[in-house]
Amino acid sequence: MKQIWKGLAVFCIIVWMLAGTALAAVPAKPSTFSYAYDFDGTVLSSRQMDTIAEYGNALKEATGDQVIAVVVSFLDGMDSSDYVTDLINKWGVGSSTENNGAVVLLSTGDREIQIGTGKGIDRVMTGGTSGGLIDDNISYFADGRYGEGMVALYKDVCNYLAKARGKTLNMTTSTASDYSRNSSSSGYESRSEEGGFSMFQILLTLVVVYFIFSAVFNAMSKGSNGCLNWLFLGWLFNGRNRRPRGGGYVPRGGGVFRGGSRAGGGTRTGGGSGRSTRSGFGGGSGRSSSGRSFGGGSRSGGSFGGGSSRGGGAGRKF
Repeated sequence: MKQIWKGLAVFCIIVWMLAGTALAAVPAKPSTFSYAYDFDGTVLSSRQMDTIAEYGNALKEATGDQVIAVVVSFLDGMDSSDYVTDLINKWGVGSSTENNGAVVLLSTGDREIQIGTGKGIDRVMTGGTSGGLIDDNISYFADGRYGEGMVALYKDVCNYLAKARGKTLNMTTSTASDYSRNSSSSGYESRSEEGGFSMFQILLTLVVVYFIFSAVFNAMSKGSNGCLNWLFLGWLFNGRNRRPRGGGYVPRGGGVFRGGSRAGGGTRTGGGSGRSTRSGFGGGSGRSSSGRSFGGGSRSGGSFGGGSSRGGGAGRKF
């Protein structure tokens, strides 16, 4: 009998040690809440974290659900489903009354992606649904585009939860609305997000430069009738103020021809083009550089609510 009790004691100690090791593998609960944590440190850019925060905040406002994205280097030997369940329980993701939290987990070293769900949403987003969302985005991870994949998968999770509850995400900034999964699937990212210029802005700039150059050329050429004069809109800049043949007629406001009329007209046209440049080309640059850094304002605001999980969700290796 004593041998049986000793065996049970040893077994309990081993189980306790294994459980302690497993819990130690999960990062400690962060002191400040955020919608994205990159413990690997090389996966999520600041802009991608901003996008995740935008969607997470929009979902929280629309449904009350709380979804966070977590990137780690290794799972330290744990099963990914256990790891993500421990994250939800240890950190308290979601409300303590609704248990409506979820975690999108990526382990770069183990090459695993896992979605974990709280007790309150595991019937809304089942294991089959979670696996399907991962399958829709698995090519990102297989190709090594981890950051893009995390953003795309996180967005899909948020959109699915909102739709399942009959809600619509209210995206209020260009950072989130411009980052579309369809454009990212081909490895292309929007120019406006990268701080570049759209095709419309480029064309508008070329048109403005052309008109300015034409005005300057015609002011200096004094109305010559060559091919260059036609190419650079001499008929537009010089034809209106040209003195009619035969004399005798002076246009109203005769002061037009005093002090070099053609050069003056060109100057006025160039001034108008300058105003177009400021409203088109400059305005586009301002919008492109208006993105805020991760962690600012209410986009990453919030707190852990004490939610729990019983192990829902699904995962994939890639």
